Amino acid sequence: MQEYKVRSLQYICLIMLILTAAAKGSTVASFDFEKSKISKAPASSGTASLSNNVFEGKHALHIKNKIPAKPARTFGLFWQSDSFPLKSGRYVLRAALRLPKGYGMKLELEAFNAQGRRLHLSTIYIGSPPKNQSKWFLAESFLSAWNPECVTGRIRLRMPVYLEQEVFLDKIEVIKVPVTNERRNTMTYPVYEGRNPSLMTEGDIPGPDGLIYPDFSYAGARPDKCILDQASAHTVSLRNFGGIPGKNIDVALKRAIASLPETGGVIQLEPGEYRIKDFLNIRRDNIAIAGAGSEKTRIKCEYDVHESGIDFYSLSSGAVISPRQPIHVIARPQESGSPIQSIVLELDGKEIGKFTRKLHSGNYSMLVGRLPENCADGEHTIRAIVNYSGKKTIDRKIKIRINREKRQTLPQEPFSGLITFRGSGVHDKSIKLSEDARRGTRILELKSPVENLKSGDLILLQADETDAFRKKIGNQCRWGVSRQVLLTIAEVNGNQLVLEQPIRVDYPVADSARIQYFSPVRGCGIQGISFEVENDFWFHTIHIRNALDCKVRDVTISMCGRNPVWFENTKFSTIENCKFIDAWFKGGGKSAYVGFERSYDCLMDNVETHKMRHAPVLQWSASGNVIRNSVFLHSDAQWHAGWPHENLMENCRIVTDTKQYGAYGHSFFSTGPADTSHGPGGPRNVVYYCDADSFESPVKLTGNNDNWMFVYNRFISRIGDGVFVMDGTNDLILRQNHILLKKANKAMLITAGVDSPGIDLSDNKVFASHAELVKGLIVPKIEKENQLLPKSENISRPKPPVISIYNYQKGLRSCK
Repeated sequence: MQEYKVRSLQYICLIMLILTAAAKGSTVASFDFEKSKISKAPASSGTASLSNNVFEGKHALHIKNKIPAKPARTFGLFWQSDSFPLKSGRYVLRAALRLPKGYGMKLELEAFNAQGRRLHLSTIYIGSPPKNQSKWFLAESFLSAWNPECVTGRIRLRMPVYLEQEVFLDKIEVIKVPVTNERRNTMTYPVYEGRNPSLMTEGDIPGPDGLIYPDFSYAGARPDKCILDQASAHTVSLRNFGGIPGKNIDVALKRAIASLPETGGVIQLEPGEYRIKDFLNIRRDNIAIAGAGSEKTRIKCEYDVHESGIDFYSLSSGAVISPRQPIHVIARPQESGSPIQSIVLELDGKEIGKFTRKLHSGNYSMLVGRLPENCADGEHTIRAIVNYSGKKTIDRKIKIRINREKRQTLPQEPFSGLITFRGSGVHDKSIKLSEDARRGTRILELKSPVENLKSGDLILLQADETDAFRKKIGNQCRWGVSRQVLLTIAEVNGNQLVLEQPIRVDYPVADSARIQYFSPVRGCGIQGISFEVENDFWFHTIHIRNALDCKVRDVTISMCGRNPVWFENTKFSTIENCKFIDAWFKGGGKSAYVGFERSYDCLMDNVETHKMRHAPVLQWSASGNVIRNSVFLHSDAQWHAGWPHENLMENCRIVTDTKQYGAYGHSFFSTGPADTSHGPGGPRNVVYYCDADSFESPVKLTGNNDNWMFVYNRFISRIGDGVFVMDGTNDLILRQNHILLKKANKAMLITAGVDSPGIDLSDNKVFASHAELVKGLIVPKIEKENQLLPKSENISRPKPPVISIYNYQKGLRSCK
């Protein structure tokens, strides 16, 4: 046997758990390529053959994928096994892999009935590279065959056809293990009705129905902090700076912003159509851009590259610049339907920067390379070479002159939005906590006194992604930060900080819990304008980043390049009364999303979206956010990555009637712990009084969904079951939902995983033909007063005790 390495030492705990389980099980299928044929011809862009570069034995499967000239943005089938006997139950899928070039694949276990119809599949998704791509590593995961009709199974390998990859696959085993329903070691906070109310903290609020909800009352921009809500705000007309309808207003906007006093102000645009061709970055507090209304004031965003297809931003031949400056290269994402594969930046023939497409590069077509510090004064040649699939290459050269006495003039950071409001973010050194900060506390005890912090300041509280924490939540995603939050300070008492609100999860000292000063842009906003993006480039239309108390109101955006409005590292901010219609790019890589990333206590209210991919979406530690009174058409709602926790969706209509725009087919979807690109959703997310029309099962929770609540919702499932849950879905509450299952012989609840104790299935009405209440590997702990009723095309929405749990909580808070 060849020596192999598991991709990271952090896998050891998970693999030991799986190996322990596998040791108690029995192997039902094994494929080592010693005698077996290659059962499935690869996708047309690839080749498959047997190789003597092996994990063990004499042969392994060797797959190469070469990108066709115009690849589809999909996963193609590159190999599948012969069928083997497979009964319903719990399995470990184990495979040895080596990925010398590229990464991104799915290993899938398909289950079939006696008639050969596929019942379902379970997936291992490998979406991040191994630590050492030259070594073999072991990919293992629990999978389920939950349908009792299952009689045969099959393994298959799928990879994206738009990426150049090389894969060695060997020693695949499917091992049946016992089914258990014991609580895994997770971050469970069982505080709802009947689950130990003594654990309730200041961060919990009893609802009018007896259930205990997280406190969502902080969400949204504070009216006294946002410039758009201040009637006395200093206002200037853009016309006074040359900004008139029918004209380009890039220069006028920058002049108007520069004219505002330190206290900020509002730049007013009169009705009409304007044009912008440049990027606008706003880093000052209390700056707003306001039109006469989204139906009256329109802006066409016309940024484009040089006629050669390559833009050296802010540079042209003959430019005189200082050394050590960043050179921004922007190319078209596609040429004649062929997507970009790489960008190389050269200085006098030597490479100084390179971008290579990866699995989650999306529609990215930019590179920032920095000039060397020792770059001599005088004339130099800068060259960019852009490669596309189909062997198409373009390049552009310009002559520049280096002068060390010249001040730096080029932007220091890559562009992220056509209009960006951006604060500086973290400042100063971090200070570690001296005591664990437990969920619900307002007090942080620090190892040393803080300097220069005062009441009203913003801090970042963060904890490391340690092995212990990954084990708790089963997380196989090896990047990103799951536990962090922006918090405002109420008081500073030496080594102690008093916070304005309680924290939502634990921050242990053992995980290096620490704080750091955070400098946001404050009180900014945009309102009363519609934007139409003319060209396909991967920029957010409006990017709110490192921000506090900002607002986007009455804004319509058509054909965004990446996301229409994107909140990132943002606190107490609002999107309201907006409409977002379509996007240039809807493939993988965080694109065509509407929602919040690393954002906390933000509000989305009365928003309408069309033809987005994931809308609404919450990801990367997002918490305390509220999404309400909104309509999302042709997309799905997602808790998409990085353990988003304690967020509320209420009174939203979500129509997931197609996968054409990138939605997964479920109105509500949460990524799971086995997803190596995204990881699981965090605890205590709430869906309250929503209305979903879904192509497949309206709710799919793919694991580690602790204490989630789905209450008073109406769900319509066109071809799927009702609610589909996988491993570690502890203490799930499904109460008083009305569910229409249009296809016969379906179930309200599918338990496709195990170790999910405490499921509460109560007072639900299921309208279907020949339906079951529960199907799968485990049964709920509480199952009472549910009704199976005849199928009806018109089912009413439930009647909750209050229409808005958000307003109910705000009312309680205002009475204190």
